[in-house]
Amino acid sequence: MLAMAASIAHEITTDTDESLMLLYAGGDLSAFDVLYTRHEMAVWRFVFRSVRNQAVADDLMQDVWFAVARQAAGYVVTA
Repeated sequence: MLAMAASIAHEITTDTDESLMLLYAGGDLSAFDVLYTRHEMAVWRFVFRSVRNQAVADDLMQDVWFAVARQAAGYVVTA
């Protein structure tokens, strides 16, 4: 059972962002965790460079990820 869980975890971490969004929209919460882990630092650095204030950047990060979660149900893969 543990080997199966590890195999599934490995598969989901190698999925594309588009696949992860579709999985999350379908109810797979671990897909959101992978997306967050994959992109949190890059998004935070981008936000921080824009505002130059750590507290504001942290607040905006919450807004960004809440928006991702809210919009997941309507996510459509486009070219």
